[in-house]
Amino acid sequence: MRILDHVIPWKVYYEHDKDTAKLEERKQNVSKIQMISKIIFFRVLYLMAMMLSCHFITEHNPGDDVLRFDMRLNSIGQSLNCFCLKGQSCEVLGAEKALNLAISRECIIPMNSGNVTTAISVWNFVLRPFTKWDAARFLHLALNPGMRDPFPDSFDTSEQTHAFFPLFPWIIRTIALFLSRILPMALLPPTYEALLVGSGVLFNNFICLPVSTLALYELTRKMVHVNNASEGSTSQQDRLAMTVCLVFGVWNPASVFFATNYSEPFFAMTTLLGHLCMVQRGKDVVERTSFVWWCIGITMWMLGSYTRSNGTIHSAWLLQDGLARICHNFYVDQRRISNSHGSTAFKIFSIVVSSIVGAILVALPVRYHDWQGFQRHCQEDIGMDRPSWCLKKSPTFWDLSFSFYGYVQEKHWNVGLFRYYQWKQIPNFALAAPILLLSIGGAMKWIHWSLVTEYGKGKVTWRLRTIVLDWPLHALSVSVDPVRNKSNGVVMQLLENPLLLGHYAILAILGLVGLVIAHIQISTRMICSSSPAIIWFLTYCMLHPKHGNFVWYYAVLYMLLGIILHVNFLPWT
Repeated sequence: MRILDHVIPWKVYYEHDKDTAKLEERKQNVSKIQMISKIIFFRVLYLMAMMLSCHFITEHNPGDDVLRFDMRLNSIGQSLNCFCLKGQSCEVLGAEKALNLAISRECIIPMNSGNVTTAISVWNFVLRPFTKWDAARFLHLALNPGMRDPFPDSFDTSEQTHAFFPLFPWIIRTIALFLSRILPMALLPPTYEALLVGSGVLFNNFICLPVSTLALYELTRKMVHVNNASEGSTSQQDRLAMTVCLVFGVWNPASVFFATNYSEPFFAMTTLLGHLCMVQRGKDVVERTSFVWWCIGITMWMLGSYTRSNGTIHSAWLLQDGLARICHNFYVDQRRISNSHGSTAFKIFSIVVSSIVGAILVALPVRYHDWQGFQRHCQEDIGMDRPSWCLKKSPTFWDLSFSFYGYVQEKHWNVGLFRYYQWKQIPNFALAAPILLLSIGGAMKWIHWSLVTEYGKGKVTWRLRTIVLDWPLHALSVSVDPVRNKSNGVVMQLLENPLLLGHYAILAILGLVGLVIAHIQISTRMICSSSPAIIWFLTYCMLHPKHGNFVWYYAVLYMLLGIILHVNFLPWT
């Protein structure tokens, strides 16, 4: 039995059509619709499994310091039956202007009388699994954006909220307000808090998931497109792209974080759309269409950076891509360069400008969020004593000597170089070990293929100049040249592919960050949402005769762990 049949419980077959390109495109669209339908169907089953686990397994008490999110469903019929309370973001249409007031018991929007006696337990059963761990923080920020402002005599709450970027809570809040205005109260959950929970689940699973999947499908096809023009190769290319998407949407070890109210699904969507736009722009950065795709891609990554701080890693990708394009001009196109010095100089200048400007723009939302937090705490008219760290720093936008975000992570979560290396964290290291090994191992395998097989023609060299200078310049120059993609077999191109240099480099960086700096337990969701390379490498391993079973068991095990641990406040965050 083929490994693919083990990995995918449904088979996708294609018939190569020789008649018209239009018919082939129509069949491809039908196949994509079927793929998305199957992925969404499986996700619905996964959501139901989370609900059952949360209902039948006794919830663990994580401690008083862990933030909870109360949907107020248990108090209905016993006290105030109210859909929206004063101080919640549903009070005004412009939710960002919500006052920094403690939410009161004064009712702004009464509850539909029919909801008081019916379906309360059903809503609690359906929505409660999606309020655990960091989901509670995002939901609180969606409910009351004023939590970002400092409270009298305490800065801990407002400082901790700064670790959670505002775009995802704003999206949840906007969807909830929209639904509360277009749908009758009888169709809504009994409370605004419950509506926020449902809005996030709908957005992540039925908007972010299909869009991310289609973006990954197109990105994969473009990465493995070269040298596949023979008869039947298009079918193989499409089948591989769909297999990659099924691994992403179904057999994803971080599935539970993509299903609940976490920011990873939206961040993954912006990441994949940004990469797709960068591939669409082609090699010529001067053309108008190339500039349009560049602008769209940068916008996607800026949205990602305003969702999660690790979005700034795309700045590194842009700088690497710019360096690769410059190397390609000098290292490969030497004849063309000697014939047109002026046009080449202008092209290189355009590459340098677009790479640096793009990297700055992508990192800008993180700096803006940092500056906003600084302003909220350090302005002189806040009516209370300012934090001690305000007196040490100048609150200017371009002053990079102090990172409020870094300060909060270090103070409240002990994030820093090797700070998480403690004996009590061994279980968390064990949980993160597979994804870290796969990430660093995938990057090392790509380096071995590029250095030994592709550049060294099968010979291992230990010359310092070759390793430090000659090979890196060669690898950079061919990473933007699709003609150089000569890997044997369409599946092998998920790893043995010069075009994937930037992706596997980012994967290596993410693995190292998870290993030595970040909270070790976030490694699985951080890596799976930040790099398409980990999905490509997982697929490559699953289709590999030697490694397939191990990776397959790993993915299934971690999907089950998410269902059991995360939704019951056990340590899977």
